[in-house]
Amino acid sequence: MESSEANARYQSWPPRTHEQARQCVLDNIRNRNDVPRTLYELAVEHDGRFIGRVGARTSPIQSDRLSSDPKLHRAVHADLWFSFLPAVHGRGFATEAVSAFIDALRERLQPEATLQLEIECDPRNEASWKLAARLGFARHRLTKEAFACKGVWVDSLVYRKMVGAL
Repeated sequence: MESSEANARYQSWPPRTHEQARQCVLDNIRNRNDVPRTLYELAVEHDGRFIGRVGARTSPIQSDRLSSDPKLHRAVHADLWFSFLPAVHGRGFATEAVSAFIDALRERLQPEATLQLEIECDPRNEASWKLAARLGFARHRLTKEAFACKGVWVDSLVYRKMVGAL
């Protein structure tokens, strides 16, 4: 999957070699014991075969960024990502996997915490922002020419959803 030009089209990196992809997996395995853990990534399988991956990078956020309500003192921001093999696109696997991943992440981070979820994508990546909308994320912002990627300036579209003790 990582070596596919189609999969790397909207990523900030070019297609990866087998060794580069292997190193990413090894880094994720090493990071699983970090305290506090901030990186979560899972492989997605169907019928015993790898079909994609979902993940998140988390960071604490100060309650004053959300509200003056003291109940929100346990707030976590999570940047989500997902990538699936082109052969399984359009079959609902990504929607199901990201939804299950959010539930698992919420449970892992304490169910009583407020979780601010974000999905950032290139607006040309229609499948990604449509998935965010299907999962109840709201369009938060569009930044024109947000950063240079692979020699061109690209826009950044962010969808956001709050879950937990609101």
